[in-house]
Amino acid sequence: MSVSILRYGVSLPTILRSNTTSLAKTKSHALTLPFVTGFEEFQVKLLAVHTGEIDLRIAVYAAAARVSVANEEVNDCIDTVCRVTLNTTKGNRTAQLYMLLFDGKHPASIKKLACSTKQKKLLDWVALLEVSPITTLSALVPMVEASAAEADAAIKALAEAKRKSKEFRKVGPRKALIDEFNALRKAAYGSISELPHKHPEMNLPGSFAERFFQHEKKKRKESEEVRTAETLSALIAEQEEALSELRRELEEKLAEEANGAKVKSQAEVAETELASAEKAAEAAAAKLAALKAKLAES
Repeated sequence: MSVSILRYGVSLPTILRSNTTSLAKTKSHALTLPFVTGFEEFQVKLLAVHTGEIDLRIAVYAAAARVSVANEEVNDCIDTVCRVTLNTTKGNRTAQLYMLLFDGKHPASIKKLACSTKQKKLLDWVALLEVSPITTLSALVPMVEASAAEADAAIKALAEAKRKSKEFRKVGPRKALIDEFNALRKAAYGSISELPHKHPEMNLPGSFAERFFQHEKKKRKESEEVRTAETLSALIAEQEEALSELRRELEEKLAEEANGAKVKSQAEVAETELASAEKAAEAAAAKLAALKAKLAES
């Protein structure tokens, strides 16, 4: 039997338990005391990386909360613009002004969109409200601009926090720590495995090295890592983040396609009207030519 290789998805508390086990057990036997220093030094690095991972996780949670707050403020802004617009149109949702700002939609349907999509909507409103001759609407520009700016900043901050967390796990200190721990365990295991041969007088068992390492139980495959509650929670969080991103992209694509379909529909209507106008012009030209010919004959 050999020491197992820990995968990159393993939780740091699992590594902490494994290293602490090896540290405590190597201290318990005179022949393994030379290996204590390696596990002690690694313990210090492990705690530092664990703290760094927690800090990054907190940063992601805080950034997500900021996006949530910004999203709520954007929704409040949408409600305010709607209320002022309806006051101006006397509640008429088919009025040109309401149609221009809300495309004939109820605010509730707009508020369901992703925060990034709504943020772009607010920027479009700013351009319209700035030139509005209606003072109650133009007075909303500072509020709309502020909501759009904070939403944009919050979304970017969350993306940056997620990027740092991902880099930390995939290519940064966390990955380096697991690589170092695997190398430490492998080297220590190999050296301890030689002790029964080097000290036959002590009648050490051939499996002597097995005593100094935490061996994870394999449920399905020999190489499969045991999933703890923490690793499962981490995996669920990652999947939820990925799903959230996919939903955001889907909403944006649907909005783009809907807008594209609207433009296409308007273009088709214009082409039909143009064809009808050209046909009418041809008929009028033919009638005019016939009248001129008849006049010439007389």
